[in-house]
Amino acid sequence: MFFVGEGLLIYASVLISSVLLLEANWLTWQALFSRKAFFIAAVFQTCLYYFNLYDYPEAYNFLAWGRRLLQAFVCAAIIIASAYYIFPEVIVSKDVFTVCVIVAVVLIAAWRFGYNLVLARGWFNQNIIILGSGQLAVTILKEILARKDSGYNALLVVQRSNDQERLNGFNSHMVCIANFDGFRHLAGERLIKKIVVAITEQRGSFPTTELLNCRLDGIEILQGQSFYEMLAGKLYVEQLNPGWLVFSEGFDRSLLQTVLKRATDIILSLCLLILLMPLLLLTALL
Repeated sequence: MFFVGEGLLIYASVLISSVLLLEANWLTWQALFSRKAFFIAAVFQTCLYYFNLYDYPEAYNFLAWGRRLLQAFVCAAIIIASAYYIFPEVIVSKDVFTVCVIVAVVLIAAWRFGYNLVLARGWFNQNIIILGSGQLAVTILKEILARKDSGYNALLVVQRSNDQERLNGFNSHMVCIANFDGFRHLAGERLIKKIVVAITEQRGSFPTTELLNCRLDGIEILQGQSFYEMLAGKLYVEQLNPGWLVFSEGFDRSLLQTVLKRATDIILSLCLLILLMPLLLLTALL
């Protein structure tokens, strides 16, 4: 939503600048669905992406944001200026482009301020429980606390009281329950939506009955490894086990995904081969 919303704002900035300077008619299909506006918006947003303006914390630190935004806009201006020589039909006047940049900066700043406000207040965050006290549970909790845009409010639940000593840094996020008694009541009381099972040792003390009851209450139960992969976009290799790999959905790929991936590979390879052909020939000759 954040990415698409910002793209629409950049697109709108081109239309607004055109209306202000050229008095274009907003009600015509040609003005509202302009190829020029789409091209400029696509280039700008691609540059924003490659300058890490959609990753926390760079996207929300004011100084880093300003520096990276300036770099992204300069890069976008160079790309657009170069494209004008190849595709003259996407040319807009210098005045329109200048006003577009100013309007885009204002709209992007307002959009990101509002988005950051929503993240800071946690208005749409889900309450979840991380079950366990091992390294995987702690790593997941750290990842959630470090990512303002994770979308979760986490509570770390440990089983044994002697685990509290090595988890002193997370006292405000920790509840210690002996043998997980009353765990279902705690989940209902805190309006929990997900339970992440990150118990390293599951023999003997695994709360099967409590988790089944929570599942019957409509609470989603997730495996710690899978949740960490979804949250961080990477695997927690320190405790990777063959059992998780066997049941992981990462190996599932539909026919459409397979065809799209193969087509993308071939198209990108051909494009790079054509673009780099002079350099490849020169290298071969040398």
